[in-house]
Amino acid sequence: MKIKSLPILLTMALLGACLWADQGHAAMQIRKKPEGGAEGASAPAPAAAPAPAATPAAKESAAAAPAAKESAAPAPAPSQSPAGEEDIAKARKMTIESFVGSVVFVRGDKILAEIPQGAKKNERFVVFSSRLKRLGRAVVEREVSKGMFMLKIQRGSGGSGDKLARETEKEAYARVRAADTIEAYDEFLQVFPQSQLAGRISQRLYRLKLRESFPDPQGGSVFGQVKLDEQVSQEIPLARTMIKLDRFVVGMTDDSGKFNIDGLPVTKYPVTLKLTAKDEKFQMSQDIFVDIPAASPVKAEKNIGVKLTPTYLVGSVYDKNGSPLREAEVWTSPYTMEVLTDEKGQFKISRKKKIDASGGLLEGDEPLMGRDYKIYAYRKGYGAESVEIDARNFTENKAPEIELARQDPYEEGVPALDADLRANLDLMQFVVPAGAGPKVNR
Repeated sequence: MKIKSLPILLTMALLGACLWADQGHAAMQIRKKPEGGAEGASAPAPAAAPAPAATPAAKESAAAAPAAKESAAPAPAPSQSPAGEEDIAKARKMTIESFVGSVVFVRGDKILAEIPQGAKKNERFVVFSSRLKRLGRAVVEREVSKGMFMLKIQRGSGGSGDKLARETEKEAYARVRAADTIEAYDEFLQVFPQSQLAGRISQRLYRLKLRESFPDPQGGSVFGQVKLDEQVSQEIPLARTMIKLDRFVVGMTDDSGKFNIDGLPVTKYPVTLKLTAKDEKFQMSQDIFVDIPAASPVKAEKNIGVKLTPTYLVGSVYDKNGSPLREAEVWTSPYTMEVLTDEKGQFKISRKKKIDASGGLLEGDEPLMGRDYKIYAYRKGYGAESVEIDARNFTENKAPEIELARQDPYEEGVPALDADLRANLDLMQFVVPAGAGPKVNR
């Protein structure tokens, strides 16, 4: 009996080894596209029945053979048919072509994977199970042999027979934004150099460099001058205007409006940043940009044109009933210019006409400046009224409300026509035509 049971045990061991190999073979086939048939179709798994033919002793144990079949039957259950995996893939917007490799061996946080198309160092992959469940992420460390690569698991896990898909650009961008480090952005641009997000990422990368290494003794420089693009009747100081490159204050102007920014760090990728002058007195006339080249210090001259931040005089004109008066004339002393109120009775003055030394008007206008003003309002049929205001520069100054009173006969209204003419017909006898009456001889 001992001699007869030994072949049976060998047969069962051989059967188990075949089933294990068939499962690994089926998992590897998911990455391959079948030829000449529907996607996902493959030859059925080898049956376990031919295995007993390996030894004649199996025929003598008819009771042991059914037991072996019963133990082997549940084995294919964990693996799903290729057609079923394809349906899951489509539901998750994955295709067979999405998988570019498979896991051969796993030990600790290291993965040995077969990637026929090849991979770059530091390239990232997503690990999927046979059911297309996302298991983790891995990064390429080195190429072991042609088509075989060693990867390191950075998150999650992986096992033999799992599939690998390359990390998409969208997934990579979400990851590097969460990390928000120079190394992460640098890695993204190496893997996706033609990405539409390259400009945005290069800008963010330079912001981090400015934060960490400005001023850089080996860096570049940007210099220029802040200039007022419009003429005004009084002198406007240009000193101590802050100069910002992107989001960072990197310099200040001197008394003449000149600035010089040194120590701008060198970057591996070209980037374009906005240069602005920041002061409550000024507004940018137009956007100014600085092109910073890759791998060399920048040296650029940029003049910044500015205009004055407007000074406003605003207010409202009403009648004595509180109703707004439209098209009322409004002017100031010292003289600025005349404006009309709108449908809501409101007015706004932000410019003044140019006046020469003798008080004569010149062509054009200039920005209004803050000082004490007396504001007058008038409309036909109403009297003129005025209010006073101490206006400040470069802001909106709201004047007190102006109330106008009517100054014409219509204020009392038209008398009611309720006279009884029949009662006064006898008065008609005294009415005579013009020119009638006795004539006096001269």
